[in-house]
Amino acid sequence: MAEFVNTTAVLTKMGNDTIRYAQLELGTVRTYETSRVKWKKSGKNWQVAGVQKIKRRGRINASGSLSKSFSYDMIFTANPTLKILSSVDYADEVNDGTLPRGKQPPPLAMLRYTFTKPLKPRAFVNGKLGGFTKDTAKARGAMSFMIGRKIKHLGTQPTHYMDKALLRATEEYVDELTVAIVQDMTDLIEDF
Repeated sequence: MAEFVNTTAVLTKMGNDTIRYAQLELGTVRTYETSRVKWKKSGKNWQVAGVQKIKRRGRINASGSLSKSFSYDMIFTANPTLKILSSVDYADEVNDGTLPRGKQPPPLAMLRYTFTKPLKPRAFVNGKLGGFTKDTAKARGAMSFMIGRKIKHLGTQPTHYMDKALLRATEEYVDELTVAIVQDMTDLIEDF
């Protein structure tokens, strides 16, 4: 890797900027489309009775742990590349979204999510969403069950935060990276 001094310098700047752009994407308040679902119980299982698309505003990053988890790795093969890594296991699901699954996410993970976000339990009056209810363990458990049930049946929406960050950094550094690779190859040939 000592031979690729110019390429390493450009990839280092590009990696740092890509992480910064991803953190900005995660922290930006934006309008996104989500679904409000009506449910009906069929035997022991719940089935989707109707889906209404609604718009909400908010941040992607609930606790900040995702944006603090990024690092990068430089891979030197025929084409030097930059790989962005995350130490949290859900980073790809936030970026790419999930398809409907046949099972619900782990209840403990959903319960932790309700505290991290932070979400407040809501009351339902005559099948309609009412005001807020007392924050009890039972209300939190019910709320985490409902979130898990929705993920099970509908999946999650993709956010493409990393795709946008990589595209922005690539557009910014493509010319500089090309010049650095050519310069490193020229130096390598001259030293040979």
